[in-house]
Amino acid sequence: MADNPKSGDQGTVARDGVVVDSDTLPGGGDAGGHLTADRILAEFLYQGEALAYCCAAAGLRPADARAVSGPPDQWLRLP
Repeated sequence: MADNPKSGDQGTVARDGVVVDSDTLPGGGDAGGHLTADRILAEFLYQGEALAYCCAAAGLRPADARAVSGPPDQWLRLP
């Protein structure tokens, strides 16, 4: 997921290294006629919750909210 100040959250969904969806608007509430019933339900359930939408789309099930709300277990400096 990336957050673009002009257009909002954008994302690409990959499972096991294979891109299964792209140009998504995580938690954006898009329920257009091009979506399946499952996708419309997910859009409704995660509306406004981009990180939760991304976790669900990737099949991640955090044990609790700490992974999102913190505090972090460890800080890493990236090159």
